[in-house]
Order: sequence, then C-alpha cells, then structure tokens
Amino acid sequence: MSRKQHPPVDELTVERIRSGLEDRFWKEILCYRSVGSTNTVGLSLPLGDDNEDVGRIVVADSQEKGRGRFDRTWISPPGVNIHASIVLRPGIPPAAGPFLTILAALAAASAMKKETGIAVSIKWPNDLIVSRKKLGGILTEARTSRGVITRAVIGIGINLNLRQEDFPPEISAKATSSLICTGSTFPRAGILSAIMNEFEPRYEIFRKSGGLPLVREMKPLLDTIGREITICEGGEQICGVAEDIDDNGRLIVSLPSGLTRSVGSGEIVETDTGSEC
Repeated sequence: MSRKQHPPVDELTVERIRSGLEDRFWKEILCYRSVGSTNTVGLSLPLGDDNEDVGRIVVADSQEKGRGRFDRTWISPPGVNIHASIVLRPGIPPAAGPFLTILAALAAASAMKKETGIAVSIKWPNDLIVSRKKLGGILTEARTSRGVITRAVIGIGINLNLRQEDFPPEISAKATSSLICTGSTFPRAGILSAIMNEFEPRYEIFRKSGGLPLVREMKPLLDTIGREITICEGGEQICGVAEDIDDNGRLIVSLPSGLTRSVGSGEIVETDTGSEC
C-alpha cells in the first residue's frame, strides 16, 4: 500500500511571507527550494559594506543537512516544516549571545500559540516542547570581531505538518508536530510571518533594555524548572534539581550537596530517561 500524501500547504514565497508582516524591519527574505542548512547559508550570506542592523531571513522548503545542537541531524523533508535562519548584525558582546536564543524561542512559542492554539513551553536552553515532546528548536551561531558579535545566525526549526509515521523510530516517541497535536495542517508562510512579527518587537526591547525582560518572559514558559536533571556540560555531568534561571539566562541547579550552581550551556537529560551524555 502506498503511503498517504501530505495535505497540500502553501508554497514558501517571498511575497506570501512578506504579505503577513507588520513592520519594515525585515530588509531581505531569501527563499530556497533546498539547501544544506539555512544556518550555513546565513553564515555565508553577503551583508554589504554598511553596518546597519536590519532583519534578514533565510527560508528553505527542505534541508539536506539540517542540524541541531551538537551537530545532531534535524529531520527536514520538503513541504511540511519550518526551516529558517534569522541573520543579524547585533554588535553585542559574545556573553550576550545566549539572549538571542531566548528571544527566538519566545517569538516562536508566542507565534505558535497565536496561530495554532498550541501552548508551547521551553526546555532550557533552546527546545520548543509540547506535552514533554519536542516540537522544534533554536540553533544560534555567531561570528565575532574585536570583542563583538558581527554576525548572528539564529536557526529556527519547527515540526509543523509532519505525521507521526514520518519520524524515524529512534525519535518517534520524543518528537511531535502541530499536525499531530491538533489534527490540522497550517500554512508555513503564515507561521513564518507570525514568528517574524513576534521577533522584531522583542529584538527592539533587547537592544534598548538588555536581556532581563526576555528572561522574565521566559520563566513562566520553562518546562525545566522543578525537574531532576542531569546536565552534560563539556563532558562533565551535573546532577540536581533545576530551580530557576538567573538574570543572565543561566540555569540554577540545586545540587545534592545543598549548594547551587549556575550553568550557562549544556545538554539536559532528565534523570528518569538516563544520564548518558
């Protein structure tokens, strides 16, 4: 028996994406049928000689070498998911770079709630979660010069119209999509426009007021807080209870010794699923 075809969804075109935008921040929208990864395109994109910090976004119908954190493969078939990378010239110190990941996660979660009705939570530091399953993720990469980030590329991947049987067996129990959650398909161009509309005002706040407003918005959405976890950071395993995030977006972990430790990055493994890094 042949597999059912995916329900038709709208094509990803510059015109369809731009028609849903509410502001003029987005100077350039680049749409591709297939790329290795949108982040790779974003890192090599010519930005011109001016230093203007405007929004550029690279969008692809599919990715041949989609990747997540730690070079994990991201499932990227054509016609069904969101594969996009926002390209900025933020001019911020590298220490402030993690706020861009927080910002993108908040924009994606808010857009998905408005457009699909799905309440998305965030698994620190970069995963979009629904009912303890992964809906999407953020991958931020940067280039620095003279102590500032001169190019930031924020990759956003979301499982939108993917069916359960489309996931490989090894991740099927851990991943989900908007189609699986709601039984409905959603137009990718409309979802992308919504994410971009949610991103721009938060980026303005970040540029004017720093990362604290983003941290405050993120806290109620965190799926991680209160859970027993193991964090794999640079080969070291840190076990404890996720208590909170600090003003810099670092995860505060209560250790068995009674002490606390702040962690700026790492891979979280919940203890009930094992602690292999």
